[in-house]
Amino acid sequence: MLFDSPLQLLVLCALAIGGWLLGFATNPTTVHHDKVMRRLNREFAAFRTQAQNRLNTLTRHAAALEASHQTIAERLGEAEARIAAFKAEAAPPPDPEEPGDRARPGPPDVLTRIDGIDGSIDQRLSALGITRFEDIEKLSDQDEMALELRLALPAGYITGRQWRQQAAALRAAGEA
Repeated sequence: MLFDSPLQLLVLCALAIGGWLLGFATNPTTVHHDKVMRRLNREFAAFRTQAQNRLNTLTRHAAALEASHQTIAERLGEAEARIAAFKAEAAPPPDPEEPGDRARPGPPDVLTRIDGIDGSIDQRLSALGITRFEDIEKLSDQDEMALELRLALPAGYITGRQWRQQAAALRAAGEA
């Protein structure tokens, strides 16, 4: 038999427990466990500080963007109010029922000879009672702006294409 007495069994158990304790005491992971935990705690604290700083920066940036958005929204409201007021002030186009229109002899002028007037704009001008070069030549600045609004033309289109000057030149050429 392996063990002759209980004393031998007791010594064998004591040696096994002693070896186990010696191995546990000399294990490198348990010896450096405190150092590793301290290092991990420092790294986590640094990460937490860095994340909090980044969050604070982004919060300030978001607040600045909100303020900028509010300012832009206010400016947009003011601009829309100014545009609405300008549209309300714009003078209506010349009245198509003027007595001078009926008294004119001959056919209407070909307005498409003016740069910037195509067939569709010519039809819309005719519907508004503008059929002669003289009608375009007599437009005031306010009338031009109102006509641009009624014809859905970009702002400054009539002035940029110089409709009044072209109409005067074409009327003068037609009378000669």
